[in-house]
Amino acid sequence: MPDQTLTISLTKQTPVRCPRCQSADGLHFDEVSLIDPGADVVPLHAAGGEGLSVVTATIADGTKPGRHHLIVLPHWCGDCGERGEIVLRQSNGQTLGQYRELPTPS
Repeated sequence: MPDQTLTISLTKQTPVRCPRCQSADGLHFDEVSLIDPGADVVPLHAAGGEGLSVVTATIADGTKPGRHHLIVLPHWCGDCGERGEIVLRQSNGQTLGQYRELPTPS
C-alpha cells in the first residue's frame, strides 16, 4: 500500500478522504477508543443523540499532559469497503499519526 497521508484543513470544512480510494463521500467513523500507556482501554463518556454525540475522557490532572495514550479512530469506506484505524499517539513531545488497515470481515 502506498504511503498514507491524512491532512485536515482547519480553516474550512474539508472532507476527510478514504486512504485507499480517496473517496470524499465514503469514509465513516463510528467509534473512538482511548488506550492508556498500559494498553488498557480508558472509559469514555458519551452524551448526545443520533445526530451528534460528544465523547469525553480525562487523561491528565491538568498539571501535566496525558502522555503515551493512543487515540484510535476506526473507520470504514462505503465506496471501496476499506476498514482501518487512524491512530494518534504522543512521543517525545510530538503527536504522531499512523494508519493501520484492518482485515475485511468475511
